[in-house]
Amino acid sequence: MNTENSRKDRSINYIEFNVADIARSKDFYGKAIGWTFTDYGPDYCEFSDGQMKGGFNASGPVTPGGPLVVLYGSDLTEILGRIEAAGGEIVKPV
Repeated sequence: MNTENSRKDRSINYIEFNVADIARSKDFYGKAIGWTFTDYGPDYCEFSDGQMKGGFNASGPVTPGGPLVVLYGSDLTEILGRIEAAGGEIVKPV
C-alpha cells in the first residue's frame, strides 16, 4: 500500500542545526538552495525546502561534527555556482 505515511517512512522528517548567526544562515541557504523561513523568536527559525522542514537554533553552542545532510541536486554545476555566489566554499570538489 503506497500511502502518504508509507512514502515518508524512513526519510528525514526534520533536522536542526545549531548556528552562530540566524540571519547569516538564512541569507546563505536562501540564496544557495532557495529555502524559505519562518521565525520563532531571535534564536530559532524554521526552514522549508517545500517538502522537508528543519530549524536553525542559535541558543546552543556550535560544535564541530554536526549532522551530515545530503542534498539532492540534478544540475551540480548550477548548484555549485549558487553556493559559491552565496559565499560558500567548495572544500572537496565533486
